[in-house]
This record gives sequence, structure tokens and C-alpha cells, in this order.
Amino acid sequence: MSSDVDIIVEKIINNPRLMDALFNRFYERVKEELIVKKIEELEKKMSELITNSNRIWESIQATQNEIKAIQEDNKKIWESIEKQREETKRIWESIQATQNEIKGIREENAKIWKAIERINISFSTFTSRSGHYIERTIMNLYKEALELHGIDSSKVTHGVIEDTEGIVHKGRKYEIDFYETNGVIYLFEIKNHADEGAIEQLEIREKILSSLHKKPIKKFLVANSIEKRIKRRAERRGITVIAGIVIE
Repeated sequence: MSSDVDIIVEKIINNPRLMDALFNRFYERVKEELIVKKIEELEKKMSELITNSNRIWESIQATQNEIKAIQEDNKKIWESIEKQREETKRIWESIQATQNEIKGIREENAKIWKAIERINISFSTFTSRSGHYIERTIMNLYKEALELHGIDSSKVTHGVIEDTEGIVHKGRKYEIDFYETNGVIYLFEIKNHADEGAIEQLEIREKILSSLHKKPIKKFLVANSIEKRIKRRAERRGITVIAGIVIE
């Protein structure tokens, strides 16, 4: 068997044409196998490439969807910011309008205060000429405020008391404004502008009145104007203050 193969191989080697034909047949066979194998490899790689491409495309589509969602969110955010800007603009315009109103009010108040000062000057001048009349006028000005304390200003009496006990100076007489009801004496000191002297005068009259009448006494200081520190001092001493203007 081995010798037959050797003989055939020898014949092929010694026959160039047969050798060429055999080589060509072998080459074609190997070539076909290589091509098929290469095609299979290419098909496999193509399949993998298509699979990867699909995944990439899906990833791209997902990314595009995310970008679209982000763009929509950004659009909403910018719309919100724009609305906020418009609202801020309206608020600022409102603030400016309010500031202008406040400025106008301040200017008007300044005019009112000047008018009040002129009135106070007029009151001061008038008081120097007719004290008792101006006291009655002041009481009438604050009639409603007095009514809140249960006082009828029309019943406030102007009179004179004498220091018979020598509380301050025996025999000295003092003018007072008072109002008595339900066993209580309401004692008034009426001033255009109340100062520390008004507190002192009210307390002196209270002491003398207490020595003459054993009744409860409620003190009232009625004034067109009073300094804030004087008002606090009076109230600490149990005096009810009714004033038109409290000066800082």
C-alpha cells in the first residue's frame, strides 16, 4: 500500500502538468476554505458590529431623550425666572411708588407740624392774655378723650382752695380745676405745653385737696403738647396724661 502511494507521488512529481493541476486544485480547495472561513469571521464581526451599533444607537436615543427632557426643564426654569423677573420688577415699581407716597406723606406731615407749631404759638400768645378761657378751650378740644375716662368736661369746675393745714404754705390759696362724682375727685392741670412744673403744681394741689377732703383723688394732666420724658415721669407718678402732641 505504501509503495503504491509512493509510485503515485513519484509520477506526480515527474509530471509537471499533473503537478500544476494538482497544485491548482489544492490551491482552489484551500482558497475556498479560507474564503468561507473569512466570510464566517466577517459575518460574525458584522453581527457583533450590528449588535454594538444597535446598543450605541439605543444609548444615543436615550441620551437624546435625556437632553430633550433637560431642555424642556431648562425652558420651564427660564420661564419661571422670567416670571420672577417680571414679578420682581412689579414689586420694585410698587416699592418706588410707595416710597413716593411716603415722601409725599412726610412732606404733608411737615406742613401739618408747621401749622401745629403756628397754632401752639397762637395758643401761647392767647394764654398769656386769657388763661382761664384757653384752659376751657383745651378741655373742649380733648372732650372725647376725657369721656373715655368717664369725665364730662362740661362739669369740670374752676375754683380756689386754701392751704389751711400748712401743707406747703399756710394760708396760701391755689386755683384748681376739678370734677367730683361717685365719691371720687378728678383733679386737672391744664396746660398749652406741659413741663415738669405742671407735675409739681398738680401734686401740690393734690396734697392740699387731700388734707381738706378725705376722698380718692385721680390726677389728670391735659395739654396740647408734652415732651415724652415728662409724660413718662407723670405717668410713673400716677398721673393720667391726655395730650395732642407728644414731642420726642
